[in-house]
Amino acid sequence: MDLFFSKCEKRNLKKISRTYSVKPLVKAGNLCVFPELAILEYFNKKGYKGFWVDAFHKKYWINIDKKCSFDELESDYQKIVKEVKELNNRKISGCWDLIIWKGEKIKFVESKGKPCNDKIRKSQIDFKDRLMSEKFKEKDFIMVEWNYNNW
Repeated sequence: MDLFFSKCEKRNLKKISRTYSVKPLVKAGNLCVFPELAILEYFNKKGYKGFWVDAFHKKYWINIDKKCSFDELESDYQKIVKEVKELNNRKISGCWDLIIWKGEKIKFVESKGKPCNDKIRKSQIDFKDRLMSEKFKEKDFIMVEWNYNNW
């Protein structure tokens, strides 16, 4: 699946760790956001709930204004994280960028930016293989390649 966004140079994110400063930003409405959050918004508009799993920072992003630790997640979100971790040897590492769901059906979305020359990592392949060996199917994993609009 391919998505295109307008490039955003303005950094309007407040109180954000310096480790995020190298991440690209894209336009989502009037906001400059990380591509993962723009993709999450795309799926929200299609009726999915979900969050961005920021495994590096051990945070979960519900939207641009709500980044939280596991303990701060709502209980239905915690339930999904616990289930995924249990299937993944009790860890979140290798998890794809987004966990989304509609009803009881959970899907995983990986964001790869063409401008960043982003590639899938072995840990992400291992994550997918482990979860597919347990209960998930190929159709439950969605790869989104994003790029900037050319206009």
